[in-house]
Amino acid sequence: MRQEALREEAIKSMAKRPGYGRVGRQTQLITNYFEIKKIANRAYFEKYEITMKLQTQQRPEGEGSHRRKPPKQSKQLPTHVQRAIFQQLEKQERNGWFKGAGVVFDGSTAIYSTDLLNLNSDSGTTSVTLRDDQDFRGNPTEYKVEIRRIDKVDIDELKKFLDGNEMKWEYFDLAGLRGLNALIHHMPSMKYTQFGESTYLPSTRKSLGGGVELWMGWFESVRPGQDSYFVNVNTTYTVFYEPGPLHSLIIKYLKLDSIPERFHPQQQDKISELIRGLQFKSIHRPKVSTRFKIKRLCSTNARENMVDIPDSEEKISIYSYYQRRYHINLRYLQLVELEGRKNDKIPIELCDIIEGQRFPVAKLSSAQRGHMIKHTALRPQDNMDSITEGVQNVLQFEKDFKLKKFGMSVEEKMAIIPARILKAPKVSYHRSSKAGCTVKPREGGWNLRDRKFVRSGKTLQYWVVVAFVQQQKLSISQAKQFIKELVNTSRSQGMDIAEGNPRVNYVRPNGEPHTYQQLVIQEYNNAKNHLKNDLQLMLFILPDDDEKRYRAIKYTADTVIGVPSQCVQVDKVGKTSKQYCANIALKINLKLGGTNQSLEDAELPLFAQEPVLLLGADVTHPTGGRAGPSNMPSICAVVGSLDRQGGRFTPKLESQKTRQEKIENMSGMVLEILRDYRDKNRILPRRIIMYRDGVSESQFEMVLTHELEQIKEACVKAKEGYRPPITFVVVGKRHHTRFYPRNERDADSKGNCVAGTVVDQKITHPYLFDFFLQSHSSLHGTSRPAHYHVLFDENKFTADSLQDLTNKLCYNYQRATRSVSISPAAYYAHLAAKRARLHLEQQQRGETEFVLKEVKESLAKDNTMYFI
Repeated sequence: MRQEALREEAIKSMAKRPGYGRVGRQTQLITNYFEIKKIANRAYFEKYEITMKLQTQQRPEGEGSHRRKPPKQSKQLPTHVQRAIFQQLEKQERNGWFKGAGVVFDGSTAIYSTDLLNLNSDSGTTSVTLRDDQDFRGNPTEYKVEIRRIDKVDIDELKKFLDGNEMKWEYFDLAGLRGLNALIHHMPSMKYTQFGESTYLPSTRKSLGGGVELWMGWFESVRPGQDSYFVNVNTTYTVFYEPGPLHSLIIKYLKLDSIPERFHPQQQDKISELIRGLQFKSIHRPKVSTRFKIKRLCSTNARENMVDIPDSEEKISIYSYYQRRYHINLRYLQLVELEGRKNDKIPIELCDIIEGQRFPVAKLSSAQRGHMIKHTALRPQDNMDSITEGVQNVLQFEKDFKLKKFGMSVEEKMAIIPARILKAPKVSYHRSSKAGCTVKPREGGWNLRDRKFVRSGKTLQYWVVVAFVQQQKLSISQAKQFIKELVNTSRSQGMDIAEGNPRVNYVRPNGEPHTYQQLVIQEYNNAKNHLKNDLQLMLFILPDDDEKRYRAIKYTADTVIGVPSQCVQVDKVGKTSKQYCANIALKINLKLGGTNQSLEDAELPLFAQEPVLLLGADVTHPTGGRAGPSNMPSICAVVGSLDRQGGRFTPKLESQKTRQEKIENMSGMVLEILRDYRDKNRILPRRIIMYRDGVSESQFEMVLTHELEQIKEACVKAKEGYRPPITFVVVGKRHHTRFYPRNERDADSKGNCVAGTVVDQKITHPYLFDFFLQSHSSLHGTSRPAHYHVLFDENKFTADSLQDLTNKLCYNYQRATRSVSISPAAYYAHLAAKRARLHLEQQQRGETEFVLKEVKESLAKDNTMYFI
């Protein structure tokens, strides 16, 4: 009952749009939204539930150890199989179930139709045979298909939503909206490779090296606007395994000249990680189209593995089996085990990887990521052209006969929308700066030359440089030259550095992660004994793309010894760039307790009048694709500002149930921040503004009924009767909205909209207080605006006041001399959660589990921005 009451109270308290912004230069933009001119030619759709199951197969005869049972059925067949089944079903039932009706399939469990289907009752059952999907014997696979009528889908409800007169929780998951999305996706999904809401074309493939290729696709989704619905279309990319021989993939991935007779154990594990779950077809039976799934690479080879010969007591090796049965002399002896088929093994050279299998992005190397960025970072005009090409040649709104059957009509030109350009704030530095204490940004950036930090951190006297590289890669003179440049640059920016010539120690670069930790501790103790004092900073020189050492360093420095750490790349050190040194100085000053820049009081009048607490929150979830541990927790971070303008923040970190977005202990984390704020400022904040990252529309209810309530609870715990006005803003980055300048004066040097572009009309929510803000200028590709939803607002912001505040705060991100794409509070929360993921350790407690180790108390208290 309480939960239901909270839901009702939350929907009533949800912030409604207070009006539209007026501040800023008025202009018009082009956006990648295509207006739906007509939704449908009827008031409702019919909706049916569809289930598809593999028909039971009998146990086969023959082939010795290659006998196979039918695979265990999961709850739902793979999407590509379901689409193939439906495509065949539509052909079978064009004069039966589907006669006279337009039908589309959502790729999962629902069919939408223009009319009632021709069934004897409200349900029907039939069989569908797929000739290209075969069992082990080469026979077409048969599937059982059942459909059942559920209800009518009210299209008029979609029109009520656009009125914006009221808000219901149901509006976040409208059945009609799901139906329209199924409708626009149906035809492309039947022709091309579909994942989620994106359609990919194999003809766009580009190799990234290592057996991985990049495909281009088009995302499309129906979105409500003000007075109309739109189809949001954007270019999108994903990575796939290169199709072809499995042994070729292994050679490319491990960068080998050929397959060795045996793999080293480390190679064995790496290959198994790469190919686990990968599907292939066997080439020694070309007329059989069976899909097999790999479990792992075998530790024994084809000469060592024996198989039984049917109707005989003879046992022969797999190598001999393929010689005798298929007249094949295997070139490579390695085998793969098959998933769900005990004792079944196939030689790697007989495995042909099936096209269109996604490769986990988290497993891409830095080189592959670099190649990917080159292909995907399209300039705005090129991005517009690609979207237009996709609409005309792939999505084909005008030629889609399904859309016509349902009565939907979509404009093929991008929408033109009203926008405004907000002014950039003046950024302040120390009054003794040679170039002046304020700077006016241009295109979202500014130069730090001849300017000093607002406040220097602690005097840096006790520090050491540890080089995890060989001296052949970086000589001592090169390392000393870099340190000299770093010290001079830092001093010129106002940092107080007493020791300009710290000791440089080289340590052996090889070893396992636990060895790295021991080396860090050893170097810390050596330096501490040498300096006869606690260390203030450890600077590490690392080889490029050295994730294991980086993880070990941050884990050890943060949780074991409690010293701020700074890592630099050996290639950058060797070049000794002044700009690189300036960027490193920004981070070091923050870690030592300093503040790099601020905004003038006139820019932030709200902060000048009374103490305001800025909160940021984010949750990171486990990555790692196929092999990610199922028990690895999610990490939540809540950060809070400690000074008057939100320059310095303190993080609070916790682990929780994996994949859970709700921050379970929001109350406890915010309470700690309130206490830290009071200790620092001797007063509790008069206002609280939360920027919450990573929450989707479907989770707004959770935010209002749980996280917001817990923030209020934390306030009461901090002081009896303490109830400051709270504003809760959700920051969205994972969307596909893009803006393009219509006029040349609205474009920056890269062709993007200028920093400070804000949109709150036409494509925004009919009811909620939301807006898009492009507060930054992208260095590469097409800029992505942030999407802000104000869910709760007791501070009674106007559209102008909150948009202007948010835009200005983006210029106060302490780690860069550029404005950033989202509010710094949310950005810091993301960085803190990402850093905390490095603090996870595995412990044996009955069964292996991951535990989040706490940051050393001294570091967390004295160097709150250690995570920068």
